[in-house]
Amino acid sequence: MKEPVHESKATVFMPADSVANMPEGASYTARNGRAQVGVVRKGDRLMAYATCDSLERQVEYYASLSHWYQRMYEASRKQQQSHPPDNSRREQWTRLLVGAAFMAIGVLAGKILK
Repeated sequence: MKEPVHESKATVFMPADSVANMPEGASYTARNGRAQVGVVRKGDRLMAYATCDSLERQVEYYASLSHWYQRMYEASRKQQQSHPPDNSRREQWTRLLVGAAFMAIGVLAGKILK
């Protein structure tokens, strides 16, 4: 999956008089963000090059990770729908009474042990 990526530009400036006097292998380079540009002297020729780091792999990685999380979310949602929580009034009262009973037992045990 490809997504638009903001443009990166790099510009190299070379003084015109230094082009003729560049020693063999000398270069001018510039880098800005993902973009890089350069000019190198090779014998009696100048070689210009430009590169730009690709984000396509990173975008694909995060896209696949996003799809994985989406699948896990959907599976969790389906499981919750197939087993809805039972919050009937009877169950709520039962939990309340059981909790109160345990609290009363704790209070009585604390008084007896003193």
